[in-house]
Amino acid sequence: VSSNQFEDRVCVETGNAAEWVRDKENRFDVVFANPPYFEPGRISAPGAEKAGAYLESLSLDGWIKAMAFAAKPRAPVVIIHRAAELARILSVLDRLTGEITVLPIASRHGEEARRVLVRGRKGLKRGQVHLLAPLLTHTVEGQASPELNAIRHGEAINW
Repeated sequence: VSSNQFEDRVCVETGNAAEWVRDKENRFDVVFANPPYFEPGRISAPGAEKAGAYLESLSLDGWIKAMAFAAKPRAPVVIIHRAAELARILSVLDRLTGEITVLPIASRHGEEARRVLVRGRKGLKRGQVHLLAPLLTHTVEGQASPELNAIRHGEAINW
C-alpha cells in the first residue's frame, strides 16, 4: 500500500474473515478477496507454509457473506476464484447483491477459463448476470497479452 502511495486511500485487512468482520459492518467502499480455493480433503495437503493460502478455513459461502457484511450499501463486492466454483459464488451473491458481472480469465484464446472475477453491488435488486468475454493472459504465441502487461504495470482492468 505505501509503496504505491495508497496509504491515505486504501485499507488492507488480513485475517480470518469470520473473525475480523464482526466490527466492520458497512465500513468499506469496495471489498475484494482472493480466498483460499480448496476445501480441506479435496486436494493433496500442501506444505504447512501454503496451507492457509490453499485450504479453506471458512467456507466460500462464509467468505462472500463476510465480504457483503463489510461492504457499504451499494458498494462493489469483488472476488477472484476458480471458474469451477462459479455456480457456488453466484448462488450466494445473487441473494446479497445486484448488478452481478462475471469476467472469465483464460490463458489463451480457445482455452477454458480457469479463474473468474465476479463483482456484485451490495443490496441492489436482483437482475441480469452479465457474462463478459474472457480476459486472455497470453497470446497464441505464449507471450504475455497486452491486458496482462497492463495489469502488471498497475493499470485497472476495464470491466
